[in-house]
Amino acid sequence: MTDTYVTNDEDYVDDGSESQTTSTKHMLTKVRISNFKRIKEAELEIGPVTYIVGGNNSGKSSAIQAIHTAVTAAQVGRERRQQVIPTSSLRYSPAAEFESIGHGRLLENKADGLRAVVEFMSQTDNPTEDSRYRVEIYRGRNFDSIGVDREPKQGRLADRIQDPGKLFSIYTPGLSGIPLREEYMSYASVFQRAAGGEANLVFRNILRLIAERDKLDELVNAISNLIGEDISICIGADEEQDFYITVEAAIGEEDHYVPVELWGTGLLQITQLYSYVILFQPSVFLADEPDAHLHPSRQRLLASAFDDIAENYGCQVIAATHSEHLISARPENTKLIWMRDGESETYEKEELIPLLMHLGCLDSVSPNRDEIILLTEDQNIHHLTTAINVLGEEGYHVNVIRVNGVSNLGIANTFLQLKEQMPNCTRIAIHRDRDFLIDDEIEGWLEQTFPVSAARPEVFVTRYCDMEAYYCSLSYISHIYHDVPNIKALYDKILREFESKAREDFIHKRKSNNKANYLPAGGSPTNQSLWPNSEPVSLSTVVGKKFLKRLKDQLSKQKIDISRIGTVPPDELLEDLRNCFDEPHAIDSSDDTEDFI
Repeated sequence: MTDTYVTNDEDYVDDGSESQTTSTKHMLTKVRISNFKRIKEAELEIGPVTYIVGGNNSGKSSAIQAIHTAVTAAQVGRERRQQVIPTSSLRYSPAAEFESIGHGRLLENKADGLRAVVEFMSQTDNPTEDSRYRVEIYRGRNFDSIGVDREPKQGRLADRIQDPGKLFSIYTPGLSGIPLREEYMSYASVFQRAAGGEANLVFRNILRLIAERDKLDELVNAISNLIGEDISICIGADEEQDFYITVEAAIGEEDHYVPVELWGTGLLQITQLYSYVILFQPSVFLADEPDAHLHPSRQRLLASAFDDIAENYGCQVIAATHSEHLISARPENTKLIWMRDGESETYEKEELIPLLMHLGCLDSVSPNRDEIILLTEDQNIHHLTTAINVLGEEGYHVNVIRVNGVSNLGIANTFLQLKEQMPNCTRIAIHRDRDFLIDDEIEGWLEQTFPVSAARPEVFVTRYCDMEAYYCSLSYISHIYHDVPNIKALYDKILREFESKAREDFIHKRKSNNKANYLPAGGSPTNQSLWPNSEPVSLSTVVGKKFLKRLKDQLSKQKIDISRIGTVPPDELLEDLRNCFDEPHAIDSSDDTEDFI
């Protein structure tokens, strides 16, 4: 059976009514996406400015592309008056093989087969007015064809989205990256490239068209007002004499004009934003990671531009981003969408999102599942996570987050912010290395770091100087090298030879501890009382990081495979972590505090 490209007569009732030709821009309130690339099912709440955040491969780009794919496919279907269209007619495709956009597998032709669906919703004061528009995309029976079902065929929202003569959405996969030269192109060609997500490749032509429509002053004023300096833009475009279009700009009182290909990234991106909006007047601006390669100050400027475009041009902005600076600079009415594993995560406390972005763990922490968050001072967390992974197989749900040194107030601020934003079912613990501190000094550190008025966190303190020491204990080395003859004697020899260095490191650490003054009332122990000269070196008196390096060096010289170290966690480490995590914790019934025992 073959496809037929059938005209849907119900598409057009050309009565000249406002419902057919309206230029009213409907504000989208929600977009639902199904079976598109990374996304199986997701509902996105849309505001004037919407930021989509999440880790890599979370579905951020899929959401942006789904919207533009549905819009452009619907426009081609409306323009051709056909339900089944050749893929070659599409204005935009996120994949070379269009049917591969299905979630987890190829799109199918069967009625009950896999089909990508994007549904748009808008809010209206008129109860009789259409406020939903649904686009369903599936594989056609003919080779290289797709089916596009649109419902409803007419209506104010439907006509606005599927109008083939306008760009309802403009999609920019990054805002910079322009060619060195551009030849003259017609408006139709520029329109087609912009609809296909390639507006940056015809940027000079877009500026030329803006000038031809006497809108260059509007563009210049918008940019100047945003950056706080006067901008001058000069466009060289004589079609009868010039082969290429030239664009130059000067900032402030300088009379030195710089070619567009040499503009700074910040100016280039801001100019692109406004030029696309001014020329094409889209209802939705879709930006995929526009913050890439921008300095934080320029990222905040970009946030201001998005807010201005939404407020003064009636164009909603939906941007996928990794930038905590964009998020922190957002206005109050900005919507945040948190994507995880192709689904939108909902959580009432939005301030958790920039906090987790700052900590670099947005893709791993979830406020909607019971877990333990373990804040660690270690920058290299391999030794800790090796043990955590084993505990995960035992049913412990522990998420390790790296923070700056736990010996300062930064860890207290991070803990308090997380405690405030995370639900009470989430336990937050802190790992710190012992660093030769006695128990009373650990207690003193807790009192200094966490005020009495604040709830104390659970704390995991290593039994030895640091985490690495677990991995260079005699019991651990004997276990992983059980097949190596005389491993105990070799270990003892390496440890004895390390004593001089160990005492030097011990004294240095203890000086730092005494300077920190964790026992302000006095009573700090002397070095001699903690490690008398008469006592030999032991695992309790070495800095694990340094001794582990010496141990590996010496074992390697004996042709012993050192790659075994770290492949499995030490039993002592597992035991200490279990003891910490198995401790009961109390949940405060108040709204803003949570106590951990």
